[in-house]
Amino acid sequence: MTTQTIKRRYNQYSIEFEDMICEQYLQGKSSVMLQKEHKISPDTVLKIVRSRGHTPRTFKDIMTKYTFDHSFFESIDTEAKAYFLGLLVADGSLSDIEVILELAAKDRHIIEQFVSCLKGNNKIHDKRKATTNYLNRESFTARLNLRSDKMIKDLNTLGLERRKSYNTIIPKISEHLERHFWRGLLDGDGHISFYQSKYKTKLANDKTKCYGYKILEVGICGHINTANAFVEFLNKHNIETPGVRPDKAIYQVRVRTKDCPKFLNLIYSDSDPKLRLKRKYEKYLEYLEYINL
Repeated sequence: MTTQTIKRRYNQYSIEFEDMICEQYLQGKSSVMLQKEHKISPDTVLKIVRSRGHTPRTFKDIMTKYTFDHSFFESIDTEAKAYFLGLLVADGSLSDIEVILELAAKDRHIIEQFVSCLKGNNKIHDKRKATTNYLNRESFTARLNLRSDKMIKDLNTLGLERRKSYNTIIPKISEHLERHFWRGLLDGDGHISFYQSKYKTKLANDKTKCYGYKILEVGICGHINTANAFVEFLNKHNIETPGVRPDKAIYQVRVRTKDCPKFLNLIYSDSDPKLRLKRKYEKYLEYLEYINL
C-alpha cells in the first residue's frame, strides 16, 4: 500500500518538473536541498534521477564541500565538453577518487573557465613546484581537483584511465566536435610557434649573407595513439604532415609550414573565445597580422 501511494505521488509531477529536478541534481544540488526548495522527498528525487538513466552520487561524492556538474562528461555533445576532454587527455590525470587538471600558473584562466562550465564552486590551488631546470627558476602551477566517482566512471568509458601516459586512447566523438577536441589537446600538449628564421646564400665573392623571414609551426606530442589519431584527423581535412616521428619516450606530429594556417583556421574559426589558451591563440593572431601587412 505504501509503495502504491509513493507511485501515485511520483506520477503526479509533470515531465517538465521532473526534468528540472534532474537537471538541478546533476548540476550539484543535493536531494535534501531539492526537498527544501520544491517540497519533494529525497527518495523521489533519486527515483527521478534514476528514471532518466543517471546514477545518483555516492556518499563519497556527497561529503565533498564543493558542488559541480558530476555528469559533465557523460555525453560529449557541446564545444566545451569536447575542448576540455581534449585538454584532459593532454594534461589531466585520474586517481582512484578524483580528476586532476594542472596547468602553468599563466594558463589559470582556462581552469577558471572549466569551473565555470561545470557550474562549480571549486577552489583552484596555486602550487609552487620544485625547481628542476638549469636556470634555477621557480615554477608555479594552478591545480583543480574534482572528487567524483561519476566523472571518473564517465571518463573511463571514454577511454581515459589511470597511467594514461602508457596507454592513451583517443575518444570517439561526433565529427563536428573533433576540431574542438584537438584544440584542447593542442593547448595541453602542443605548440604554436611564430618566429624569425634565417637562411644563407653565398654571394659572388664567397661572402655569406643572411635574409630573415618568419616561420609558422604547429605540432603536438604524446602517446603513439595520440599521434596516429592526430594524423588521421589532419588527413581527413587534407592537411599535410610528415607523419609520426619518435621523440625520446614520446611521439610528435608537426604540420607542414604551408598547411599551418589551414589547420589553425579550422580549429579557431567560430570557436568560443573563452575556450582558447590565450598565449597560443595570440601566436595565431600575430601570424594573421604579419600576412596582412
